[in-house]
Amino acid sequence: MRDGAGGHAPGHLLQLGSRPADIAIHFLRDGTAIGQPCFLIATGDVLDRYIEALEKEVKEELDEARRSGFFAMAPAPGRTVEEALAFWDERISAALSGGGPTIVRIVGDMARVKTSFASVHQTLIFESVVSSIIKQSPTVAVCQYHVREFDGPALLEAIKTDPDVSDLGFVKFAS
Repeated sequence: MRDGAGGHAPGHLLQLGSRPADIAIHFLRDGTAIGQPCFLIATGDVLDRYIEALEKEVKEELDEARRSGFFAMAPAPGRTVEEALAFWDERISAALSGGGPTIVRIVGDMARVKTSFASVHQTLIFESVVSSIIKQSPTVAVCQYHVREFDGPALLEAIKTDPDVSDLGFVKFAS
């Protein structure tokens, strides 16, 4: 995958933590500042923390990105794996339809995604399948797993299904 500047862009990153991480906030801030399409899947306090942090640093750019549709928020991508995959396929295609080199940036609060699906198992299926959509386009997604919202087996499964982690050979140690 190319990042528009000739380099390779990672596609799908998994992040474990206990709150919205600074790296994801900076990731959205930087994309908003340079006019790249950004999507944030979050609700409640998590959404509020992201918006508050972004407004501190790039308020004017964030306001413009919201008006132009380059910054979009949603509570969840869908209620089923199929709906969520269709959501991302449609949103990424629309974001890239203007042409030109760009990267679509996505941050997903997986605790919120989990509550929209029927089970944690569905969340993990979605997590493993959505990579195929992400890899077909210049898209970088940061899927944040809040460690207080998932049990140990679910977190281990998320780590094992994450393509970037499995490419590193971690699965050999986690099996």
